[in-house]
Amino acid sequence: MQPFPLSQLLWAGGIAGIAGLITFLVVHHFTISPIWFIFPVGALMAAAGGAAVGWAFELMQPRLPASLLLASLVFALLLTLTQVPGFLLSSRREPIIDMAAANFLPGRGGEAAGRFVFDLFLTAGLVGGLLGWWLGGTPAAGLRMAVAALAYSAGPGHNIPFFAGTSGAGKMWAIMLLVILASALTFAGALVWFRRS
Repeated sequence: MQPFPLSQLLWAGGIAGIAGLITFLVVHHFTISPIWFIFPVGALMAAAGGAAVGWAFELMQPRLPASLLLASLVFALLLTLTQVPGFLLSSRREPIIDMAAANFLPGRGGEAAGRFVFDLFLTAGLVGGLLGWWLGGTPAAGLRMAVAALAYSAGPGHNIPFFAGTSGAGKMWAIMLLVILASALTFAGALVWFRRS
């Protein structure tokens, strides 16, 4: 695959992040409840998170498949794998959310914050860093993958500490994977468009 300039990767990542957010909001609207009010702040976070993914993709390009679409999907899969340890860790703990009321159980707010930091962010960052170092072969690649994994945690993976180990885990993963697929396809599409223009 011919390498892309970093600026194009950052733009494609930002566009893909926003596409993922829109997918999430549409699915949430029809399956749970409308939360469109989060779009302004969410769009900033999604664009920044997507740009972090594009930043990491730059150093991973040489080790990914030659097909741009396949490379984007494989990279999305690798980043999705960084979320799995946090899910497994939180699944072994008692639930902190009341699924019937969709609220935190009384007195569990502090624990929720701890799970977000330690179960999700710490594990994702470590796994992402190790994956990046292994795949990219440099500490810089490890750093970029760690940052991209953290962006994934704040974006598609943000509900992992809350729904792991509950009856809502399957629905959470279904929504998450749909968002990730939409983002990956948009990322590849944006790069194809940049290359042709």
